[in-house]
Amino acid sequence: MERKSDSELMKGIPPRTWVALSADESRVVATGKTYQEAVDGAHQKGEDDPVISIAPERDGLRLFYA
Repeated sequence: MERKSDSELMKGIPPRTWVALSADESRVVATGKTYQEAVDGAHQKGEDDPVISIAPERDGLRLFYA
């Protein structure tokens, strides 16, 4: 499967929203107002090893691994 670009993955997600991506970074599995909300949402959907990021205020992306 071809990986979507970061801008495609983050399309429609408000700035500064925490985002949980699947382990292969191909899809958004959960979002939250806090880091923990995004992690918990991913775990509830069966994603044990999510890649956590925050939607940027501008261009760019920050990644956090849980």
